Formats: sequence, structure tokens, C-alpha cells
Amino acid sequence: MNDRSPRERSRKQGVRRQGAKSAMRVNNLIDSLLGIVRPRIANSGEFEEVPTEILVGEENEERALLIIKELAHDGLLPESAQRARICPHYSLADVRGVDILIPTDKGDVGIQIKSSYAYLEKFLQKHPDIPSVVVNPHKTTERLKIELNSAFWHGYHKLLSAS
Repeated sequence: MNDRSPRERSRKQGVRRQGAKSAMRVNNLIDSLLGIVRPRIANSGEFEEVPTEILVGEENEERALLIIKELAHDGLLPESAQRARICPHYSLADVRGVDILIPTDKGDVGIQIKSSYAYLEKFLQKHPDIPSVVVNPHKTTERLKIELNSAFWHGYHKLLSAS
């Protein structure tokens, strides 16, 4: 009978255990670099092939959304930012280059989320007026709070000057 815990057995065998989300992020990043496409279940219940870079982008958008809501909770963004939402794929806002919409008293502030500075440069050539932030696993939450806060207020001041 083996009286060692699974963790001790894993350590002894040289296996490093990771959390499921962390492992998924690493796998998604590797897959995106290799151009691998993974299946996922569509709303219809059927499997659909989704490029891994889209899955990575969705994770980054979710992370940004959580941080935006945290900023609103902490009083650094308007309370209405608690209702911020990710734009559905191929929606009018998404096609126009907006990933996250943040409601305000003057209209919605749109923010684009990019996973790298190279993608950000390409995006800004087409959409220089849309506030954009690079979100990836290498950036700390504190750094992203600063950048998302700045992007929101930049977009909000544009709304004020347009009205």
C-alpha cells in the first residue's frame, strides 16, 4: 500500500502540478503559436472548431472585464461600469473594433483588447480613435488596472467633447 499523497508521488516522479486554468492558458498560448485549432461546444450543442488565438483573446477580454468591474467597485470608474460587457462576436460594435462596452451617462465607452503590442499597432493603424489596451498573462493586475482606467477616461473624455 502506498501511503504517500498524490502530490508527493507527483513530486517524486518529477511532475509539476498546475491549476486547471493555468494549464489551459499555457496550452492555449502554445496552440496559438502553433496555429492549432481546438473544438468547443457551440450554442447549438454541436462542436465547432475555434482557432486558439480566439480562445486566448476571449480569456484576455474576460480578465479585462473583471478588472473594469473591480475598478468600478473601488470607485475609480463610474458605478455604471459594473454593467460593462463583452461585445458578442460579429456584433456591430465588434465589427467596428470594440471588444468591451462600458455604459456611462453620456453613452457607451468602447475599449479594444489586444494580446500583443504587434496586434495593437496594426489595430491602431485602422482605428486610432478607439482606446486600446494590451492584456496578456505577462501583465500584472495592478498594471492592467492603471491601463484600463486610463483607456476608459480617455474614451469618456472623447464622448464629452463629441456632445
